[in-house]
Amino acid sequence: MQQSKAILHPAILAGAKDEDERQAIRGFLLGLTGVQLLDSKAICKEALLPKILTTAPKPSASDLVKYTSYCQQILGEDIPSGSEFWMLTEQGDVKTAKETLLPKEFHPEEDWETLQQYVAGISFVSSDYLAGTTDIDQPKEWRQFFKRGGVKEAPDNGVQVFAEHYAMEKLGATCISIIPVDKLNFGYDLEAEAKTGEMMRVEVKGQSHDQDVELKGNELDAAGTHKDSFYLCVVSSIPENPKMYIVKNPAAKGIKDKVTIPIDIWKTSLYP
Repeated sequence: MQQSKAILHPAILAGAKDEDERQAIRGFLLGLTGVQLLDSKAICKEALLPKILTTAPKPSASDLVKYTSYCQQILGEDIPSGSEFWMLTEQGDVKTAKETLLPKEFHPEEDWETLQQYVAGISFVSSDYLAGTTDIDQPKEWRQFFKRGGVKEAPDNGVQVFAEHYAMEKLGATCISIIPVDKLNFGYDLEAEAKTGEMMRVEVKGQSHDQDVELKGNELDAAGTHKDSFYLCVVSSIPENPKMYIVKNPAAKGIKDKVTIPIDIWKTSLYP
């Protein structure tokens, strides 16, 4: 900043007889001459914050933690909207904030770290940011700061990905083979062969909070076609306390609250 701004010489205050006179001179300079105050907040915003944003080259791990810590202490949530930080991960890599989640040390609302094996490829923020912290409010303040900087609260499509991997693991105890077919638009996510020889078509639904489950579109068509070989698998309480429930032939058990009449049906019934 000294290279980009002209800094007043300290001798300007040298002739002041006491602190009151120095304050008067400062007031004159700031209030009447247009001189700007170079305080810690200004330094952070103009010199340090730009170094930790993804618009700048990746900093070293040590510089990143140091600069980020200064900005968190001095700026708090006073971060421009749309900012994205470089983040140091638990593995020691530097990644963009949108690629990271908060680990348990930061007391996030949802703990995605403990059972992270069900969502491959996610990275967690390094606990180095909390080094030396003794204030019990610090994790909360860091959470708010990181949220402003783009750190995510949950992985993209994380609930459904978690549910499918969890279901495959659980079904592995009773099935000979399990094949993911969710990308094939069959109306269900898994094809599994049970040890009894039964072929199971399994539609997996993941939930963070218990709520009704709806089958629609090709899911409903597949449920009606395959009947007893179609299974609805609900994985609830993701990510912290997952439990799996299986409903056989859900089309026969579900509540149908609407009927769709295709255009080629109603158009055959013209009213005179």
